[in-house]
Amino acid sequence: MKQITGTGRLWLITLLAVNLFSFTLRAQTGVICGTITDAKYKEPLIGASVVIEGTSTGAITDINGYFRIEGLKPGNYTILVSYVSYQTQTVNDIPVIARQEAVVNIQLSDADLQLQNVVVVAQRKLGTEMAVLNTVRTSLPVVSGISSQQISKTQDNDAAEVLRRILGITIVDERFVVVRGLAQRYNGVWLNNATTPSSETDSRAFSFDVPPSSLIDNMMVYKSPSAELPADFSGGFVKVLTKNIPEGNTFHIAYQMGFNTNASFRSFQLTEGSAADYFGFGASSRMLPANTPAHLNDVSTADAVAFTRQVNDRWKINHFTAIPEQKLTLTMNRVFDLGNIRIGNVSSINYSTGYDYYESVNRNYISYDMINDRSSYRYDYDDVQYKNTTKLGALFNWSLLAGKNKYEFRNFFSQRGTSSLTQREGTDYYSEEYIRKWESLYTARTTYSGQVSGEHTFREDINKLDWTAGYAFAGYNEPDRKVVKSNLETRGGEEQFMVSSPSRYYQQLKDHSFSLAVNYEHAFHLSEQFRPSLQVGAYGEKKNRTFDGRRFLYNLLGSGYNRYADWDYTEVFAEENLAADRIYIKEATNKSDAYTSDNLTGAGYMALKLNWGGLSSTPM
Repeated sequence: MKQITGTGRLWLITLLAVNLFSFTLRAQTGVICGTITDAKYKEPLIGASVVIEGTSTGAITDINGYFRIEGLKPGNYTILVSYVSYQTQTVNDIPVIARQEAVVNIQLSDADLQLQNVVVVAQRKLGTEMAVLNTVRTSLPVVSGISSQQISKTQDNDAAEVLRRILGITIVDERFVVVRGLAQRYNGVWLNNATTPSSETDSRAFSFDVPPSSLIDNMMVYKSPSAELPADFSGGFVKVLTKNIPEGNTFHIAYQMGFNTNASFRSFQLTEGSAADYFGFGASSRMLPANTPAHLNDVSTADAVAFTRQVNDRWKINHFTAIPEQKLTLTMNRVFDLGNIRIGNVSSINYSTGYDYYESVNRNYISYDMINDRSSYRYDYDDVQYKNTTKLGALFNWSLLAGKNKYEFRNFFSQRGTSSLTQREGTDYYSEEYIRKWESLYTARTTYSGQVSGEHTFREDINKLDWTAGYAFAGYNEPDRKVVKSNLETRGGEEQFMVSSPSRYYQQLKDHSFSLAVNYEHAFHLSEQFRPSLQVGAYGEKKNRTFDGRRFLYNLLGSGYNRYADWDYTEVFAEENLAADRIYIKEATNKSDAYTSDNLTGAGYMALKLNWGGLSSTPM
């Protein structure tokens, strides 16, 4: 064992003495702690300042109004308690005893100030953690939420990724919300207090991968019903608010690069696109021509061949190396002070693009083979998918604050384009064939939401009125889905895949929504303990939806051309093979491939909140 020298002993003794002295000092100090509450409503005051008079030593109250000042030498102290719009209170001669807590519970009263020619144009922040926590704490319905302040600390790209962080929320297919186990059709969504459209053809579902996370101010998820919320949900109701009221003039640029270990720098395959694909607007170049016949089977074979030549494009496959994910955000805030009026503007553009690569096993079973103790397949496929997704989002919001009136004009736009190529290979046990399926697909989703709203306070904490008029549009465009099926055959002693049933599919969905909501609240301050409030409101909503789909199959006739191919079908569908005796398109559209729907909803509510001694209840 190594011996400790004389110098080492001295250092060791000194260190022990310092620690013992520090412990002794701590043992000889006391604590002042307690709570700060509102004298009128008995609610805790969050962020109140408590300072030892004549020093800079103090503390700030937490969400429960609690404060704690440690390390005070024994003696009598005077503390100063202050909070915005409340009278500063002084508490004298607080005895502090070593190793004990001096508990002081203080109630602050409203400041009775005589103000002249002063107009308050500030607005409560909704995007902070404290604001969301306060909303959750004071809300009568069960609610969870997340703020933009919390979102900024994460790497989440869109609202779907943000919602994953809220307890009880599950995201399906990377965009649909499931609340408490109930699917998307049982959940309601409002964007800026107005109805949201659905871009899904067969269900009511808002795609949460549309709003970029950088444009969100806060998201609240209500898990129990309340009179002021729509009654058409049973799982949860999600409110999404976008940023609107800036604090000052700022300009912000952010660039991010992400590395996808499954896709970045991988050899990639996608069919030919256009320059518009880089911004998510690639659907326009893939649409059916304007002169497309209403039904292809009603025209001559020569016209069908001419139409086939007109849409015979994008069979070629481009091979390239996938770059890492890119994300760019530009945000500009502007504030204009015009006397007693403050005008604010938030403008933002968000762009991102990225690649994904998937390998999956796709199996379907018919029944279980008890004799051979194994499952019986309907089919057993191996899939490989290449995908590129581009998102473009824009926010253009205005706010006007004039005394006790606030007006807002919000605009949110999102464009999302996805190009994908899927290669499937495996056995179809139902037809006893070994097949290949090739699918080239481009989808575009367009979302716009605009609202005009106002909030008016006629008498502070007595009469309040708010209203919202909104319009929303959702469009889903699948301009050209190409599917080619090939069967494995033996040709010249070699196994090759022969094209057997190619098809094309076009679909377009347009969803328009109009909404109007009015809410009024009147508070009755009958006594310090009894403060009931009455809420009434009305809501109206009109939706219109149109869906159109076109299906086409290929006639593969005659001979003299090559129908064998290995994932690249450029030669099969070459121009010289398009003829009345070889290859041309025929119509396969059914009446069920199109529909139109309308919905008109009107609702009203009345709620009485009974607040007794700081507690609230709402009779149904």
